[in-house]
Amino acid sequence: MSTFEHIAVGRGISYYYYVTAVDLRGNESPASDVISWMLPVPVLVATPTVVVTSPTSDLTPEITGAADAGATVYIYLDGSSTPLGSATASSGGAYAFSPSSNLLAGTRTFRARAVVTGVKTGTSGFSNTATTVIDTTAPTLSSISRLSPSSETTGLDTLIFRFVFTEAVSGLLSNDFAVSGTTATVSRIAMLGGSVGSYDVTVSGGNLADRNGVIGLTLATGATVTDIAGNALSSTTSSTTPQTYTLDNRNPVATITSSATTLGAANTATITFTLDQASTDFGADDIASAGGTLSGFSGSGTTYTATFTPSTGFSGTATISIDAGSFKNASEVFNAASSLNITVDTTAPRVSSVQSTTANGLYKVGAVIDITVTFNENIAVTTGAGVPTLLLETGTTDQTARYLSASGAIATFRYTTVAGDVTTDLDFVTTASLVLNGGSIRDAAGNAANLTLMSPGATGSLAANAAIGVDTVAPVAPTSLVLTPVGGVVRSNKLTATNTNLTASATVVAGDATGGTATLYLDGISIATDASISSSDTSVTFDLGKTTAADLQAAVAAGGVLTVKTADLAGNLSLASTGVTLGIDYVVPTIALTSSRSALLTGQTATITATLSETTSDFAIGDVTVTGGTVSSFAGSGTSYTFTFTPATNSTTSMSISVQAGSFADAFGNTNSASNTLGATVDTAAPSVSSVSSSSSNGSYRAGATLSITVVFNDVVTVSTGGGVPTLLLETGTTDTSATYSSGSGTNTLTFRYVVVAGNASTDLDQQSNAALALNGGTIRDASGNDAVLTLASPGASGSLGANKALVIDTVAPSAPTSLVATAIGGTVVANTLLASNTNLTATASITAGQATDGSAELLLGSAVIATDSSIASGDTSVSFTLGLTTTAQVQAAIAAGGVLTTRLIDLAGNTSASSTSVNLAVDYVVPTVALTISRSSFKIGQTATVSVELSESSSNFVVGDISVVGGLLSGFTGSGTTYSATFTPTNGSNALSGSVSIALGAFTDAAGNASSASSTLSLTIDTLAPNAPAVTGTSPISTSSATPTISGTAEANAVVALADNSTTPATQLGTATADANGAWSLTVPTLLDGDHAITATATDGAGNTSSASTSKTWRIDTTPPSVSMTAVAGNDNVTRAEKDAGVTVSGTVEAGATVALEFK
Repeated sequence: MSTFEHIAVGRGISYYYYVTAVDLRGNESPASDVISWMLPVPVLVATPTVVVTSPTSDLTPEITGAADAGATVYIYLDGSSTPLGSATASSGGAYAFSPSSNLLAGTRTFRARAVVTGVKTGTSGFSNTATTVIDTTAPTLSSISRLSPSSETTGLDTLIFRFVFTEAVSGLLSNDFAVSGTTATVSRIAMLGGSVGSYDVTVSGGNLADRNGVIGLTLATGATVTDIAGNALSSTTSSTTPQTYTLDNRNPVATITSSATTLGAANTATITFTLDQASTDFGADDIASAGGTLSGFSGSGTTYTATFTPSTGFSGTATISIDAGSFKNASEVFNAASSLNITVDTTAPRVSSVQSTTANGLYKVGAVIDITVTFNENIAVTTGAGVPTLLLETGTTDQTARYLSASGAIATFRYTTVAGDVTTDLDFVTTASLVLNGGSIRDAAGNAANLTLMSPGATGSLAANAAIGVDTVAPVAPTSLVLTPVGGVVRSNKLTATNTNLTASATVVAGDATGGTATLYLDGISIATDASISSSDTSVTFDLGKTTAADLQAAVAAGGVLTVKTADLAGNLSLASTGVTLGIDYVVPTIALTSSRSALLTGQTATITATLSETTSDFAIGDVTVTGGTVSSFAGSGTSYTFTFTPATNSTTSMSISVQAGSFADAFGNTNSASNTLGATVDTAAPSVSSVSSSSSNGSYRAGATLSITVVFNDVVTVSTGGGVPTLLLETGTTDTSATYSSGSGTNTLTFRYVVVAGNASTDLDQQSNAALALNGGTIRDASGNDAVLTLASPGASGSLGANKALVIDTVAPSAPTSLVATAIGGTVVANTLLASNTNLTATASITAGQATDGSAELLLGSAVIATDSSIASGDTSVSFTLGLTTTAQVQAAIAAGGVLTTRLIDLAGNTSASSTSVNLAVDYVVPTVALTISRSSFKIGQTATVSVELSESSSNFVVGDISVVGGLLSGFTGSGTTYSATFTPTNGSNALSGSVSIALGAFTDAAGNASSASSTLSLTIDTLAPNAPAVTGTSPISTSSATPTISGTAEANAVVALADNSTTPATQLGTATADANGAWSLTVPTLLDGDHAITATATDGAGNTSSASTSKTWRIDTTPPSVSMTAVAGNDNVTRAEKDAGVTVSGTVEAGATVALEFK
């Protein structure tokens, strides 16, 4: 063993090795496998964040957070140093982890640390601790109680219930409640502050204002209520009985009752008034009566009474009533109306008819006949002092019907017939036959009934209303009973399993039972009747009316003694006839077949045994039905027989042996039921091949592929390989190859394994011939041991491998493609280059026609397949590829970096060609950008600025013409590479012009050909037009006595106006004023000396441009008052009346040009 030592140059570098051995003669061995190793680079790993929801009902809560992309984040539970599990951070740094098993409920803490492995390795510190509370306890509803009002009974139309849960809940909405007893709804849900889990729920609206009854509020079935952790409410039913409200908005009602519902003459009744609610204002004057008067009114609270006396001579319905609104309850609710009717009757009841509730007919001794006496009104019968009776006409001795009961207007009397009673039409004896015997019959008013009847036989009498006869003499006993079985085997006085019915006849005395019936009895039980005896009949007949043996056997289950009796129309029964004994045998003989074998092969027979349930003398071999072979050697007697079954030759038809029903009979004549069907399998035929196929999919296969070939037999076969393994020779080109048996023994399908080897070729794989299946010392037999016939279908014929499958064997790889050309799509196209503006990539290559028909071609970037051409036809000499992209973003995501492009072919069998000559693909997705700056952005007359241009990449085609200018011109353009500059001169004579400097999109390109992005636009303000000279208000000279006059005028709006006094050298600046939006301006100047001042104005606009001076105007300043002298008026300053009337002249001297004002005092 040799060892080698290598010193690593640095971390992150992979080293690859292989080893060869050289012997003493210099012979070098082949190279060993290549191995590699690397020292990882340590890296600083960021501490992950940890976030978990709290509280939660999830026993496997999700922990999320952020870590370095691709890092393995380990999660630690409750401060443990052993991780609970781990998750891998995504490319964006996010991770998520859920425990694989449930955690315990309670407070749980989590922390995390991240580990990075690979070329760079490292481990972070522990994260912050995140805490959650795992709560799996479901909340429960503790109680539902009344809150407002607190009393149970109320008339309020707003009710408040308090719901108390074991903890705070969420999701409590109005549709989570069920209101009962009203159409009102939940209108408000309020959480009770300071009491966790308590909620006040308001119910209002609907029919609460006029509802009576119990109002309840519960949680609705299916209410979605959870605690804060998400545990669903365990039950919507309160653990204590919910409280309810009882609404009472009822009108009070007085119920009126009477001690008697009917009153006769001079009778009275006690009337009771029962109020359902107490009243303080109910009185006698609230009650109205008709047909009588009330007296003796008394009572209080809810119960009052009075006495009602019918009016003299009144008969009919008397009424006692209380109108609605007559009185009110404590809640000031008025009563509803109520009334009572009493019948007043002074007329005595009378008999209207006598009838019977017993059916019309003839009755024998002991019959009970009920007779009804109907009055013209309801009656009441008393029997305390005696029982009323009705005397009936019943022959030699008349009988009485005794009072039984009364209902309404009908009294019922009962008569029981006795021996000797006879009548053809029962009736009472006289009109006085109804006798009280100390009892009474009265109506409801107490009036005694009139007992007089109608005459016997007259309308309304018993005879007129009913047809009841009485007969007490029995007929003579029948004679000569004869039995006759029907169907099947007929035996005298016997029934067998084959009989389907039974008839009989007997002799009777004519006229003895006219209209009556005769009955056939079996051991005293009726089994048939003759109900059509006429006056001349001397015999009666019977028929059980059965049509099947089953019905007869159900009706007559056992033998016994048969007798006949007759009954006349009155029901008097004769004595029984002499009995006849009936014998019965319903047991059908059965037969059971058994066999000595359940499966028969060639040369075998089976012994069949037949066992009968009863002895027979007529069972023979002809009674046996057989298929699948023949029977012989029949022997036996009594109840046991045997015979031999021999199967048919060269057959698989199963044995079937049976004996049909009715084949033989027992001693009583009952024929047998069908035997069981005896079966056994028969196999005397050898198995043969049905078809050859394959469980491998249709398609092409290359060298090394394994195919499963299946040979299907017409029977289950077993393969023995002890002496050799069977094979199937396949047609595979120059050298045929065998498929070797692999599995299937014990089924009808055997599988042979074929491995494709180099040189095999076939366009449709098939067996080599119809003798291609060889045993090679092995065996293939069916379960019976029959050797299989190995002959196959001819190659290509129906049932052959070639006919059943489409398997192609191809072990030759196609030639490598040539002339690979890659072409970018969209934007700027540069050979073998992808730029930022390209939206797709296509490629083409040349191939040899027919070598990869229906195969595919792959375009690879490095070792990654980036496009495929899957539509290669047999005549194609080229393949084409497209990445199918439509945007620059898609291209840049699909091909992030350049590399080597190659293409290769894969034929339909999967044989892969060598790669084509490579093409180097360059990638530059960085668009050059440009930044503009300027030394100033506002311009006035005479100003310029330097424009600076900074490119992100060098460009060889950036020129001054790429710079767009508005409001001026560029000059002095200079620069190269990435830095350029030029001088901007604004356009003269422009007023408030908005200028700009910019570089448009695609103005220049970088070295790879990417067109530039647009620059930002520099906005410029240009004003190179001087304002007009201001105008000064006034005409020279302008005289004033003020040394600080205010001078005004107009100028360009918002311009600054400067005043100058040009009477001095140099001129004196007096100050400035700003014109308003209308151009008006004014300025109070500093103190001026007396004398003339030449004033001019200039205007300066916002850009700093100054106008020419205005026309000079003179302000004459004179602040000294003039001196005045006055000549004496009228010579002596005294004006007489005469002088006044004549007019007086006042004169004097002042400063030339002054205005003189005279004032008289």
